[in-house]
Parts: sequence; C-alpha cells; structure tokens
Amino acid sequence: NLGGVDTSFDRRKRTAIAALNQKAGNQAKDMSAFDSALRYFLNGILWMPAEERWSTNYAESLALHVSAAETACLLENLGVVTKLTEEVAANVTSDKDKIACLFCLTKSLYSCGNIFDSKRVAFAILEQLKEALPRDVGDPSLARDLKDMVATLHSTADETIMGMRPSHTAQQDTLLLSVYSFLTYIMLECNPQQNPHITLRMIQITLNNGLSAISPLALALFAGTLAGMNQNSLAYRISKLAKRLLSTRQSQRFSSYITLVTAACVDWMVEPLQCVAESLLNGHKNGLQVGDIMSARTNYRHYIVNAYLGGQELSLCREQLVDSAELSKQNNLYGFLHEVLCYRMSVSLRRNRFC
Repeated sequence: NLGGVDTSFDRRKRTAIAALNQKAGNQAKDMSAFDSALRYFLNGILWMPAEERWSTNYAESLALHVSAAETACLLENLGVVTKLTEEVAANVTSDKDKIACLFCLTKSLYSCGNIFDSKRVAFAILEQLKEALPRDVGDPSLARDLKDMVATLHSTADETIMGMRPSHTAQQDTLLLSVYSFLTYIMLECNPQQNPHITLRMIQITLNNGLSAISPLALALFAGTLAGMNQNSLAYRISKLAKRLLSTRQSQRFSSYITLVTAACVDWMVEPLQCVAESLLNGHKNGLQVGDIMSARTNYRHYIVNAYLGGQELSLCREQLVDSAELSKQNNLYGFLHEVLCYRMSVSLRRNRFC
C-alpha cells in the first residue's frame, strides 16, 4: 500500500491484494482502529481492477465499499460515506445490496446535523424493506397493538424470552432493527409521537422471528415505551431482560445504547441514582470501545446529571460538563434535543434549582 497501486500487476494479483486489505481492515476495525481500517478498505477498492470491480469481482467490491462506508460512518466522515453510497447505488444489481450503505448515509447525515435528510433516507430504506411507515400516538390501531403487546409480555415468562431460538433471518433482522433503532434518535428531533410504533415493531420482529444480535436493544427500547405508558414494573422487568441478553459477543456493540435507554428511561425509577450514574459511565466507556460515539457522549451527559443528583460535588460535575462540551466542540459533534435537555438539566442543577 505504501507505494500505491501498481497497475503493472496482473488482475489476479491485484484482486488478491484487495482481499488482503479487506482482511487487514476487518482486523483493524475489530480493534477499534477505525482510521487505519478505513485506509485499508479504501486501498482495497483502489487495488480492485476498475474494469472488473462490479462484474467479475462484484461480491468482493461490494464488501469493500460497505466496510469502508460503515467505518467512515463511525468516523463521522459524511463526504466519504456519500461518495461510496453513490458508487454502490450506481452499480449494484439489487436494492438489497445498497441498503447497508444507505443506512450508513442515514447515520452520517444525522451526525452532521442534516436531520430531515437522515429521516428521508431512513424512510426510503423502510419502504424498500416492505415495512409500513410509523404511526403516531393517538392512532387507534397503534393503541390496540400496544395493548396486545403489553398483555403478551405479562403472560410470557422471563425464561421463555431468554430461551428463544435464534432467528433464521438474523442478518436481515439485525439490519432492519438497526434502522428502526436509529430512527428512535431521529424521531426525538422530528416526531417523538412515532417512537412507540417504532419500538413496538422492533419487539414484534424479535418475538416473531427469534433472537438476533440486536434483540437486547429491541427489548430495551420497548421498555422505555412501557415506562411512558405507566407500565413501570413491566418496563423494569423488560429492561433487566435486555441486559441479560447482552451476554453474547455479537450484542456487545449495542451495549452503550442499551445502557443509555434503560438508565435514562427506566432504571432511575427503581435503582439508587449512584448505581444509575455508574451504569451510565460504563455505557460511556463501552460506546468509546465499540465506536458508538453518539451513545457514548449521551451516556456521559446523563452520567453527570445523575452523579450530581446522587451526591457528587457540584464543582466536579461542573468541570465534567464543561470538558464534555469542549470536547464536542473540538470534534464538531452536534448536540440534539435529547442532549440539549440533559444540558438544561445540568444548568438547572448548577443554579441549585429546577426550571
């Protein structure tokens, strides 16, 4: 790679070098070395013979482009994600093959503040996957479906959920549920009234199809919806099940978001605030380890508030808040409504009053 692409190499050798870059990129990504991983993936694309990139080497080229887009998304590099998505969209042979890149584009648009464009792309993905668009709270059919799910969960034992079989469509389920889970972020800005539908759909898919890597997040998000419905004991029970399901390695990448949802929406009603704060700090660390920067920084903001409410000195909380805000500014990280709320809570606490 140091010498650039040598076009004098025959096609077979160039394809082999591209495959080595894919392997090296995967290893770097597993170690959270995302900058290095992106360089490997982009070099792999360059080594792939251009005339065969989307014909003879279609699968290999698609894998490199998707891997590069996912890694660029973790680095919040919208320019690279957009360019890769456009190339994939122009060359793939099916809508299914471009969904992964479109999802990366959705996340990158959101992280750069283009919230409504992010929502538009996310809805386009749902339509391609033959999913109905979310309904608002107040829709009679949604109210009936939520009531039915509450009854189902009340009548289903914990061990029945823990012992569910793996989904036969785990890969597809993980992608669809990932889109839905990210929509919960987007809808906090656009239309929170649609989040109950989104979380309901996530747990329906999980209970109908079986467990996948993202199933713990489906349970955690619906636990938040249950808390909003004043089903507090059921919400806490489901949130604990979500954390129990995190035992598999594949599910660990969702641990930061799960911690955020359960702590901020459910656990504070039952557990000591010091314990909630500790969970949020662990969620922050887990998010940094797996590259979930958005969940990591939001966990940390909620940690500051809960640490103060739990008895931590105001001066230390103030210092942590200022450091967090400065880091976000340095890295061009946007603060959206759920973070703004946390910030306002922090300001209120600093003034020793609630507003």
